[in-house]
Amino acid sequence: MIKTFFKALALITIFNLLSCSDGQNPIILINESNPIMPLSVGNYWEYVDSVFYAADSIEVYQYTWSVVGKEKILSQNDSIEVYIFRIKYSSESQNDYFFKNNPEGLTQYSNNEFDSAGNNSLRSLLIKYPLKVGDTWVTNHGDYADINKCLSVNTQFTALSRNFHCYEIQRSVESPSYVIEYYSAGFGMVGGFSYSNYGDHPRFSKIRLLSFEIN
Repeated sequence: MIKTFFKALALITIFNLLSCSDGQNPIILINESNPIMPLSVGNYWEYVDSVFYAADSIEVYQYTWSVVGKEKILSQNDSIEVYIFRIKYSSESQNDYFFKNNPEGLTQYSNNEFDSAGNNSLRSLLIKYPLKVGDTWVTNHGDYADINKCLSVNTQFTALSRNFHCYEIQRSVESPSYVIEYYSAGFGMVGGFSYSNYGDHPRFSKIRLLSFEIN
């Protein structure tokens, strides 16, 4: 098991090296006047998630994030317009969420939890923005919460032959597990990776951007 564990770790190291910047690629700079996740109907991001297990097995998943429409909802007795953000998996299953860029950052509103007055009862900050190194915030998912931290505001990450200047965000899901995501303002998530270890089952995951369209 130790041998296979380090084999998986070596694979992740190779993928990380492939994601390092190349001076020959065009550089996408951060512009803080842009939202960290651009929400316009028609935008989409397609990713592949390669999962490595210590038991010498690899699984690959594809999924797409897309902005498919707008909707009016009631939040704290105010009517607000949110974007319908869809996550569609290769299995053809999908989930829709309500997203909005607010002054404090990218915010998610529940699409299935309402109080007796019809108000949207769950509002949660997904990504604080603007960001500086060391910023922390809590993302409430109802029955659990993530504690997030900004590790860097100028990490270079290469995807689709482009060098992106990214915010590096750590999401601590449940110790000793964590998720690292790379976001470029005005573009969205460029890539990421995760690690989890429950008992004797370490798991590594590498997320790569396959295609996108941003209006």
